[in-house]
Amino acid sequence: MLDIKIKLLNKDSKIPTYSHEGDACFDLYANKSVTIYPRQITKVPLGIASEIPEGYRVDIVPRSGLAQEGISIANTPGTVDYKFRGEWCVLMYSISGNVKHIEKGDRVAQGRLEKCVYCDFNVVEELTETDRGVGGFGSTGK
Repeated sequence: MLDIKIKLLNKDSKIPTYSHEGDACFDLYANKSVTIYPRQITKVPLGIASEIPEGYRVDIVPRSGLAQEGISIANTPGTVDYKFRGEWCVLMYSISGNVKHIEKGDRVAQGRLEKCVYCDFNVVEELTETDRGVGGFGSTGK
């Protein structure tokens, strides 16, 4: 298990938690009550900062329970890089047309720790051909 240093930014901040042993993602909690209006992005502070080990990142992704209500994250996934030391926040929005009130302490997103794979980009004249070729959006059928 990898240790992640978490700084609680105020007395109401909650440490991320796993709901069940073996879960791929950990829960993240609102540190402020906010109202999310339809088609309007709302910044939800989480009240924590971190020191993620070099070579790792945290991707912040939506919770399925909120997604069922039409609430999602605007920049999915939101990414926390290992050098970032500021407050974690989530940019939430309502695509359902409904207003959603988030209470301080509510689970609003999930975090997923990922190992970063770094690459070099090499310019070439031609790419290896495949049976898919340049087929893109919708090219494999419905």
